[in-house]
Amino acid sequence: MKDTNVSFVRLGNTKPLSREKEILKHREKNQFFSQARKNTKQEFCHYCGDKCTSFCNSHSIPKFALNKIADAGMVFSFLEKSVNPLGDKIGVKNTGTFQLICQRCDNTIFSDYEDPKGYVNTPSNIMLSQIATKNYLHLLWKTIVVNEVYKLDTKHGYSCVDEVKLFWGKKDLNTYSKEYLFAKHSLVKENNSYYVCFFEKLNYIIPYAAQAAITLVGDLEDNLINDVYKSDPNYETSHIHIMALPLEDTSVVLAFIKDGDKKYKTFYKQLRKLPLNEQLATINYILLSNTENIFMNPTVAQKFMKNDALLDVCTKSPDCFTDIFTINPIDQAIKEFSLSQRNSIPNFLNQEFAL
Repeated sequence: MKDTNVSFVRLGNTKPLSREKEILKHREKNQFFSQARKNTKQEFCHYCGDKCTSFCNSHSIPKFALNKIADAGMVFSFLEKSVNPLGDKIGVKNTGTFQLICQRCDNTIFSDYEDPKGYVNTPSNIMLSQIATKNYLHLLWKTIVVNEVYKLDTKHGYSCVDEVKLFWGKKDLNTYSKEYLFAKHSLVKENNSYYVCFFEKLNYIIPYAAQAAITLVGDLEDNLINDVYKSDPNYETSHIHIMALPLEDTSVVLAFIKDGDKKYKTFYKQLRKLPLNEQLATINYILLSNTENIFMNPTVAQKFMKNDALLDVCTKSPDCFTDIFTINPIDQAIKEFSLSQRNSIPNFLNQEFAL
C-alpha cells in the first residue's frame, strides 16, 4: 500500500491474474473495506475530542482544486488499480475522503490552506501545519481501516496475511499518531515547525491535484533517506509533504519537511540545483510513484491509458513478500523507486499538459 512505511519489497514480476479473477478480487476487497469502515467507526472527533454521531466526509485534497480539474463533476482516481491498472473515474464528492473529525473542525482548522487566495506568496507556517495535520489524519484513517482489513483477512484464513503485516500496520499507526500530534501542536501554538524545501507558482493550470506525506527511500543520487524495512522500534522514518494544486488561473507546487529534519537535507539541496523543468519532473515522479492521493482531469488521463511506462510507475508498490534472501530489500527499493527515472514518464506539471 502506498503512503505508508512499508515492510515488503517487490522483487521481480509476478504472474498477472485474469481479468475475471481481478474483478472478483476487487469486489472482495471492497466488501472487506466496507466492513472494516463499519468496524472502525469512531465515537469522538479525532481533533477536538467531542462526541460525534456523524463524522464529516473530509476531503484529503482541497475541494476547490478537485473541482478545477473535474469534467462534469468527475475526476480520475488512481485508487482502483485492481480492475484498471491506472484507476477509474470518480465523483468529486467521494474523492479522497476520510471520516475522523466533526464538521465544525473540518470547517475551521483547514481554512487558511484551503483558500486559493492564500498562495500569493510562500505558504505560512499556519498553512503548512494545516496541510500536515490533514495529511496525518488521512493516513491515520487509512491505516486504521487497513489494519482492520488485515484482521478480517486473518479471520477468513487468508495466508497472505500474517503477523508481519499486523506488526507493520501497528508501527505505521504509532508513527502517524506521533506526527499528527506534532502537526496539531504546531497548528494550535502557531510554532514555526516546518521548513519549505520547494515552492513554485506556475502561470498555468496543471491537470492533477495531489497532496501527501511521503516516505522517500532514496535521494536524487540513490543515497538512502529512509530504511523503510528496518523493524527496530527506535528507528524512525520521516516524511516530506508534497502538494500540487491547480488554483483559479495558476497552480502551486510545494514541498516541505519538519524543521530540523536532516534526512532530507541532501535531497532538497540536490533538487534546488536542477533547472525548473527537472525539479518539476522529479516532484511529478515522486507523486505518481509514491502516493495514491492524486486525482487527474479525466480527459488528460484517458490519453495515457496505454502508456506502459506511466502504468508501471503508477502501480509501483513496495508492499510485497519475497523469497529471494540474497537481495537486500532496501537496495532493491532504492533501485525500484530511483528518481533517475523521472523523465521516463510524462511530466504533467509542465505547461504542455496545462488545462
